[in-house]
Amino acid sequence: MDSIVPTPLPAPAQARPRGCCKRWGFRLAVLLMLAVVAEATSYVGYWIAHGRPFSYGRDRHERQRLLWAANGEDAQQGATPTFRTEIHPYLGFSYDPDAQAPGLRGEAPANDYGFTDRAGRSPVRKRAPNKAIVAITGASVASIFVGQGLDVLERELKQSPEFSGKEIEFVSLAVGGFRQPQQVMALNYVLALGGEFDVLVNIDGLNEVAWYRQDNQVHGIHHLYPGGWHWIVSKMPDRASRRAVGKMAYLGERRHDLANLFQKAPLRWSVTANFIWKWQDRRLHADVVNTETALRARKREGPLPYRARGPHHPFRDDQEMLEALVGDWERCSLLLHKTCAAHGIRYYQFLQPNQYVPGSKVLTAEEKKTAILEPQPARPMIEQGYPMLREAGKRLQARGVKFHDLSMVFAAHKQTLYFDTCCHFNREGNEVLAVPIARALVETREPPRTASR
Repeated sequence: MDSIVPTPLPAPAQARPRGCCKRWGFRLAVLLMLAVVAEATSYVGYWIAHGRPFSYGRDRHERQRLLWAANGEDAQQGATPTFRTEIHPYLGFSYDPDAQAPGLRGEAPANDYGFTDRAGRSPVRKRAPNKAIVAITGASVASIFVGQGLDVLERELKQSPEFSGKEIEFVSLAVGGFRQPQQVMALNYVLALGGEFDVLVNIDGLNEVAWYRQDNQVHGIHHLYPGGWHWIVSKMPDRASRRAVGKMAYLGERRHDLANLFQKAPLRWSVTANFIWKWQDRRLHADVVNTETALRARKREGPLPYRARGPHHPFRDDQEMLEALVGDWERCSLLLHKTCAAHGIRYYQFLQPNQYVPGSKVLTAEEKKTAILEPQPARPMIEQGYPMLREAGKRLQARGVKFHDLSMVFAAHKQTLYFDTCCHFNREGNEVLAVPIARALVETREPPRTASR
């Protein structure tokens, strides 16, 4: 008789799933552990690379600025005002209110007169009792100061008897890229329109000495002409120049697209993802800066027409050139002083700070990475030019100009203030700047004029 082999019973239904769950649970735990290790490593790497601990809010805010910049609401680091300006019959150039290009970080939108104003108001104001009209001119540092420093300036002014109880109206006559005599022209343009001011604040000095050698001089343009003048009035740039401009536009779009991608969940909550975004964004930004520097230094094919170059005025060496540039600045400062005196306006001039001025600030680790360009072509001109500007300032003081040297205003501040490799500082830096400006405005005991002459 054949033996009966018992058929094995099937395993209980729950046995296999229980083992499967354990395996998947183990895999999930390993993945979570790897994610924690990656996040912790990225946190440490971020701190080492950028000189400060990672912050969700700070990186999210930085990406938001890049996204706003695409709509012209704010500015990305490295944006240049040259590409959103338009030729102007009296100012050389001004902001173009119809342009879609972003402004600089902290600037207000352009009004219809080519300056900036958050409410889009005209710069033409009228004196009235119990009101003080304070105009501010200069280049991009002055324009950003109007956008970020006025709350502190007004608060400080209203603590003094001269301004207490008065309504203070601030008016911007500043445009990024301005250099003397454009500040002179801006004041006279608005005066010709019927504008009235009680105080004029001029924050300048850097553009007057820093950029001429690698921009206008390379192209044989007269030293009194606006910066980048040949780009505004000459014929269409050559193919290589158009390619460089197109590359800058492409890089700007890449920065925008990356910011948009990493701003979304879940990437924005990952330290590793933020670390990757920051590294890519800084690389793209450096490429923008290098492309723009090469574009400005590139010699044009063929001679420039007279409208683009002006009178021939070559220099033997940098010293002779700087003497001419500082002389332009000094004469224009005196012109502003005399024009203001003739219209009952109190004029104050301030030499702006800059990170390349020796000893002017103890740079943070972040500033060394994001606010210093090595090599910076303008650095020798800044280092040689600022002592000459200070000496010219003393001569201006001897002639009655209320000149104040603020080039060392950040020397005692150890926090991060500069945010790009040119000259611009953040809101905290503008608020620091506002305090000595306010003190200078109230040290004259005469009250602002409140009636027309």
